Amino acid sequence: MSVKRSNSVLPGFVTVTVLGAVLGAAGAAQAAEPARRYVVVQWDLEAAMKNESLDAARYARFAQQARERGNAQLADVFERVATAERGEHLQRLAALSGQEAAPDPAEQQAALARLPNQSDAANLRDAITNERSQANTLRSEMVNRALKYGDVEAAQTFLTVGRGEIDNLLALRAARKLARQMAGS
Repeated sequence: MSVKRSNSVLPGFVTVTVLGAVLGAAGAAQAAEPARRYVVVQWDLEAAMKNESLDAARYARFAQQARERGNAQLADVFERVATAERGEHLQRLAALSGQEAAPDPAEQQAALARLPNQSDAANLRDAITNERSQANTLRSEMVNRALKYGDVEAAQTFLTVGRGEIDNLLALRAARKLARQMAGS
């Protein structure tokens, strides 16, 4: 019985080894080809870049408004979040998309002009809502689409940026909690 088992194992081992070599060669040949990105995933990258760029500008404006109102702590939080959006998030997406991270200045100015001059509390509420939406909905949809089309690199980038959105959300929530404590005292 042990002889029979070793005889059946050896052909299985050979089959797995040959199959692994064939798949490895196919993977190497595929890696040698230039990477192709599905249009849907490229659109997601471009949409995410646009969102990050506009969010950075909006949070920089919120920081300016908070500073003008004398709320330096909140202004610092908004500036840190704007820097994360403009820096790490936008740069990662731009590097993967193969496009420049520079936003369209006219489009950005038009979007900022439409922003109402709200209270710091309203700006904070809007920022929290926006970051929560991006962290929960937008990024998970983009990750799923990238995986659907086999673009693991894009999915990983969307996950990484999504984690950054969660970090931003936590910083904004901490600022809201601090503001509420200061208002209550």
